[in-house]
Amino acid sequence: MKLLFIIGLAAVCFTDVFAGPPIMVDACTIEAIALGVRQDDFHADPFTTEAERKAT
Repeated sequence: MKLLFIIGLAAVCFTDVFAGPPIMVDACTIEAIALGVRQDDFHADPFTTEAERKAT
């Protein structure tokens, strides 16, 4: 529930750029597509550290 609130708040406050941890970037991507934004019209790049990549 809190994550959805944060995504909604970010969508209202920041209309051009989203940034955050991978889970938030993924959630914002899903929300953008649900709102009708074409995938060709945005770029999502969830940043992970080297340690996070090695852990998966």
